[in-house]
Order: sequence, then C-alpha cells, then structure tokens
Amino acid sequence: MPVFLCFLSALSMLAGGVCLILGLLTPLASAAIFVSMAFAAYLEIVQGLPLVARDPYLIPTGQYEGPNGKGEPPSWKKAFMYCLMLLTIAVLGPGAFSLDALLLG
Repeated sequence: MPVFLCFLSALSMLAGGVCLILGLLTPLASAAIFVSMAFAAYLEIVQGLPLVARDPYLIPTGQYEGPNGKGEPPSWKKAFMYCLMLLTIAVLGPGAFSLDALLLG
C-alpha cells in the first residue's frame, strides 16, 4: 500500500475513535473507520485467510509462530466483527449521553 494511505487510515482510526468516544458526528466517524476495516477484511480475504483461525493452543508447536513467536493465527474475523459493530453504531446512533444529542437536542 502507498504510505499516504496508511497514514490516512491511521488518521481516520484516531479521529473516528475520538469522535465515537465523545459521540460527535457518530455516523461519519463510523463510516470513516468502517472503510478502513472493510479494506482490511478485503485484503485478508484476498490472501485466502479463513474467517475463523484455528485455536492457537491446538496448533502443534512449530507450525505457527506469530510475530516474535507470539500472537494468534491470521484470520479476518476481527475486521469483520468491527465492521458489524460500526454498522450497528451508525444505524442506532450515539445515544442520549453524547455530544450529538447535546448539540442537536
């Protein structure tokens, strides 16, 4: 990926996360993070990774070593779950105790 896309993704995650915590511009913040997570899931699907990885404790020693010998086997489950959560937040809205509700209510 081009470096500027990586920085753009990081910026959307940071700014979108802060906005989600505050409940400010919730649909827009959800959409910004959703695009990054959907692209991450797409990249993992194209690589042929499974939706759910095998349990790392059931994998024989030496068959999988994650980064620095730690970690879990790769899958696109996390990116998919984040996409579902962000869609839910975007559809249901920020809630009563948010800046959106304070400013619009």
